[in-house]
Amino acid sequence: MPKKHMAIATQVGKIAAQQFLSANITEEKISDPATLQKIMPLIEEHIDDFLRNKLKKDMPFVGMLIGEKTISSLKKVFVTELETLFPNIMRNYASNLIADLNIEQLVRQKIAGLSVQEIETSFEENFSRELRLAQLAGACIGLIIGLITMVVIVYLK
Repeated sequence: MPKKHMAIATQVGKIAAQQFLSANITEEKISDPATLQKIMPLIEEHIDDFLRNKLKKDMPFVGMLIGEKTISSLKKVFVTELETLFPNIMRNYASNLIADLNIEQLVRQKIAGLSVQEIETSFEENFSRELRLAQLAGACIGLIIGLITMVVIVYLK
């Protein structure tokens, strides 16, 4: 295990980058319309706060001219525009994020940073039952081979 530590870290990094966190999967998830629908109430709340409070504070003259009907109309226009723009913006954001993150390198560094003892302990904790079954199977196979060898030696003499 210690000799192969870096090779294992490199291979796991490649697998993670290729299989689990590919750019296509991330882009699809982030730009999915269902994602927008989940965060839309928060977006609408911020737009509403902007139109009712911040705009009036920063531009008092505009604040005096717009009423409830105008605020509702502006909010509807902003939300519609966001629904159109959001998937493209998020797709571009996801592409840049994946490129900047370099998942393969990140996973490799994290695994390489773990001590062999930590990896072995984690492996034993998670696979102790399987390890015991493998040991038992090995012992049984050894016993059977030993008995067969003994029988062959006894009968051939």
